[in-house]
Amino acid sequence: MSHSQAPPPVTLGELARRVRVHCPCELVGDSEVVLRGVSHPSSPEGPDRLVALLDASSMAQVDGLAASGSVSALLVPDGVAVPEGLFGGYLAVSRPRLALGVALGVFEERWAPPLGVDPTAWVAPDASVAADARVGAFVFVGPGATIGARVVLHPHVSVGAAAEVGVDSVLHVGARVGDGCTLGLRVILHPNAIVGADGFSYDTARPSNLDQARTMRPLDGTAEVQTWVRIPSAGAVVLEDDVELGAGSCVDRATLGETRIGRGTKIDNLVQVGHNNRIGEDCLIVAQTGISGSCVVGDGAVLAGQVGVVDHKSIGRGAVVLGKSVVTKDLPDHAFVFGNPARPQHEWFRRQAGLGRIDALRRRVRELEARLEKLERSGEERP
Repeated sequence: MSHSQAPPPVTLGELARRVRVHCPCELVGDSEVVLRGVSHPSSPEGPDRLVALLDASSMAQVDGLAASGSVSALLVPDGVAVPEGLFGGYLAVSRPRLALGVALGVFEERWAPPLGVDPTAWVAPDASVAADARVGAFVFVGPGATIGARVVLHPHVSVGAAAEVGVDSVLHVGARVGDGCTLGLRVILHPNAIVGADGFSYDTARPSNLDQARTMRPLDGTAEVQTWVRIPSAGAVVLEDDVELGAGSCVDRATLGETRIGRGTKIDNLVQVGHNNRIGEDCLIVAQTGISGSCVVGDGAVLAGQVGVVDHKSIGRGAVVLGKSVVTKDLPDHAFVFGNPARPQHEWFRRQAGLGRIDALRRRVRELEARLEKLERSGEERP
């Protein structure tokens, strides 16, 4: 049995109203055109689809779409000319990609478990699960956990003891929420995202049994044998409202206190957020970024792909760290940095330009050294 949540049809006028919330939008033509989805211009799929033409170059496809007779509505950039009478109506928008995102959200259709608790799920007797929540197959809900209204827990999700999942949140297949962790409203965890694993915290000590200990070269240069001693994470994680955590990403619980991700922050796939970090609101953290423990990231900061942040560092509000950079010192508000170690982008490019001249400088130095040696030799031979 299918449990897809199919959205109802929407008129072009209603879609225009929703787009205007985010960007300027002009409706031209019939506002009563009925739409059931969005299509690519190469496969319009029928007259009840909005066909998205996102830039001026794609407007070359208008005549072909009109000739097909199967398209009744378009999404186009504002300022472009659409021949009159060929379509039922169109939306001219200042930000086509943003408008496309709004439209896709309106028509988004996803499979979800049916209302209620699947027979294969295990829910602790003292857990609280809203009557309109959807708890899928083989889900675990621990003792004292709270699952809010309209929450969707897809198959194989685990919600630990005393954890809270806020209203309208969606946890996709295999997501894990650790004991005592809190998810706010409308949080999305994509497949296999982990909230509340132990932080990576260890210290060194002398082993009590040298024969059984795992030994290593001492960090302090002494001859003593040392082992790693695990420091448990007794704290929790808080994801505020509208946070999204990508597939395979991990947010570690705090050693003491909490690791916190601010409202509206979006985190891509395969991101590591270490223990005791405080990530601000509306940040964007891109794939394979790793943030060490006890860092602070200000509101609106952007960390691009494969960024690394050394522990106990602070990144200012609105700062941008470009891909593959390594943050080794605190960054001020609105910094724009690149490189390893990360430094202001213009400084990094100036240094890179200098590297391109190194071979020429070496040749010049060798020539000057040869000339100097020749002059010195000629001076010694002079009577």
